[in-house]
Amino acid sequence: MSLSIPIDSVCHLSSRTKVLLVFLCGLLCCAHEPVQLVSPQSPPPNKRFVVIRDYSTTCNALLRAIRKTKGQKVESFHKKTGTLVLEPVTATIEPYCDCGRLGKRALTGEARRKTMVKVRANAPQETLVEISCSYVTVYDWKDRYGEVVRKETIPCISNGRFEQELYHGLIRHLSP
Repeated sequence: MSLSIPIDSVCHLSSRTKVLLVFLCGLLCCAHEPVQLVSPQSPPPNKRFVVIRDYSTTCNALLRAIRKTKGQKVESFHKKTGTLVLEPVTATIEPYCDCGRLGKRALTGEARRKTMVKVRANAPQETLVEISCSYVTVYDWKDRYGEVVRKETIPCISNGRFEQELYHGLIRHLSP
């Protein structure tokens, strides 16, 4: 038994159906994979530094270094515990952290930086300084018309630049 379909019935399409087919083909051509947010892949930076000075001298030099760092202010400092917290600031993403990428494009713009420094005496003339920065940025997901449909807070990974800048400032204030 063979199946035969008359050619006239298959190829005979109304103009309305042809327009609909062209429209659907156009939509399929425009279809693409949804853009995905890829988490940062950077390794965490070195944030522990050993300073060959006593605890008190190191703390005083650190406070002077922070005062000389543009835009930085101390939010709280507990000398007994050695915990110093800086006020959060807005920083440019590119030189200071990795916030991941959207598809193949790296996220750019600004991120909010929170910095905490822990200072601890290791020996009479040796102090451990641990500087840790956390960054977050807010990404606006937009629809095809450019309207924001949702906001997402994205954690970023520090690349160690600010930590190094603060450490070098500390060292400059320890040198005579």
